[in-house]
Amino acid sequence: MVRMFQGPAKRIIDIKPGDKVLGVDWYGHITAANVTCFFSHGPMPMYKWTFEGGREVVCTEDHKFMVTDAILAVWRSDGKTLYTYIEKPIKDISWHYGSVAVVGKDLASELDIISREIKKELVGDVNAYDIEIDHPCHMFLLDNGLICSNSKHSGGVG
Repeated sequence: MVRMFQGPAKRIIDIKPGDKVLGVDWYGHITAANVTCFFSHGPMPMYKWTFEGGREVVCTEDHKFMVTDAILAVWRSDGKTLYTYIEKPIKDISWHYGSVAVVGKDLASELDIISREIKKELVGDVNAYDIEIDHPCHMFLLDNGLICSNSKHSGGVG
């Protein structure tokens, strides 16, 4: 489910060009982002990823999420950690050094991180869909708080 700029979250298959979703920049700032294209990739191997705290996502191994590498973390004087965020395919996240960035349900909280994956299970071949947005960071917000990357290719419906 993708968080919309206004109204309830939608399944990605129900999102159309012209809709507005919540885009996220590298600092966790949330703004409206226009959907420019919708893509249907056909059946692809999907996995259900479960993270600490119970968050789940079903996606391909190559789907990109906003992550932080602990090596790039900088400690702030107030005792909090300031992270440098990058986008990386979920299969390539090093759970020893990296974490997935998430936003709280109220959207007012600072970026938080999930420091480990609990379980990965094969769902099977499922139709894969994607959207492209006009946000400069190409990142948008899922209903469960995970921040993922949109497509950066041409084609699709739009």
